[in-house]
Amino acid sequence: MFKALKNVFGSIRSAISKGISEALGAIASREIRYDDIAKRSDELVVRLVEADIAYEVAEEIVIGVAKRLDGVRISRFEDLDAVVEDKLREAIKEILLRGVWKGDLVKLAAERKPLKLVFMGVNGVGKTTTIAKVARFFTKHGLKVLVVAGDTFRAGAQEHLAVHCSRLGVPFFRAKYGSDPGAVVYDAVRHAEKQGYDVVLIDTAGRQHTDRDLMEEIKKIVRVSKPDLKILVLDSLTGNDAVNQAR
Repeated sequence: MFKALKNVFGSIRSAISKGISEALGAIASREIRYDDIAKRSDELVVRLVEADIAYEVAEEIVIGVAKRLDGVRISRFEDLDAVVEDKLREAIKEILLRGVWKGDLVKLAAERKPLKLVFMGVNGVGKTTTIAKVARFFTKHGLKVLVVAGDTFRAGAQEHLAVHCSRLGVPFFRAKYGSDPGAVVYDAVRHAEKQGYDVVLIDTAGRQHTDRDLMEEIKKIVRVSKPDLKILVLDSLTGNDAVNQAR
């Protein structure tokens, strides 16, 4: 999938370069105009949409590239692909950075004590590994962390998490397989409050957003734990379906 996406962006870069080359014609050097790209916008947007990029985002990418190239002086002998790729990267980066949370987790943990984070997502996206990384982040800042095994269904889920906790030296709260995840999480949060933990990281079973029973289960976990943050772990190549998962 990554290779396919890379090919799509390569074709977008080539299409933009081609449009600019045609506009330049035999002129040795001139400024690129916004219209040089805008007149090909429909074609470029369609290519991005076909690569599973949301239509609104595809439009923003194309407009962003056009704005960044507007007024750039280029010669017929210059490496257009390199210039276009640079602007394409800038346009995509700007869109991605809009969703970056700039809060201070360490400060928030000191205020909430315990700071409660619930991790959720479909199967196999890396929730357990992400929890281990976040646990390491907090322990490096001297905070007392409790990891909770809220996945009481998948065979090996608790053992996987236990290995990470053992390596990190982080306490691990678990119950037997088949236990009610909501009850396990509730007990874990009460335990953390009594024992003075700074942070509680709650693992949950992987689930599809189309599975009603499992979605009701995660709602219960959220209800009983009252998390400060709900962390949705996604595959970076999920595409447009990531929006549906978040909803």
